[in-house]
Amino acid sequence: MQALAKQAGKTRLLNTIRSETLENAQDTVNFLYDHKPFINSAALGTFLMERDAPAHRSPGTYNVSRIIEEPDKDLAIYFDYEVEAGLDADMAERIKERFTDTLPDKTYPQFYANDIYRFLYACHIKEKHAPMPPWLAPEDVQV
Repeated sequence: MQALAKQAGKTRLLNTIRSETLENAQDTVNFLYDHKPFINSAALGTFLMERDAPAHRSPGTYNVSRIIEEPDKDLAIYFDYEVEAGLDADMAERIKERFTDTLPDKTYPQFYANDIYRFLYACHIKEKHAPMPPWLAPEDVQV
């Protein structure tokens, strides 16, 4: 998959922060900075405690010490939580926001929701040996 992504002109790394340590998060940030010439888009996010997800059903397995379910929010899908060790939800969000703030602005920012369509389109263009449109080409390439 990584070879296909590079052929299409992009590489994507996904990372979820769920009760990892600050050192783990820093390793991820360092990896992204060290490899930024090869990363054309990224989907940054933090762990969400979702109703009936494995971590919701078996919190101890995932180092979750407490799930905060408020009785007046009986239709809630996401819940606040506390972890036994590692980063809590607030710290993970702060790290993500801080990292996002340090990224350079892009002429054509990439959004995860439509990444698969962009990937398929890029593969199609590559097969046709056609030039990439500006929103798919690397920023340092004139189209």
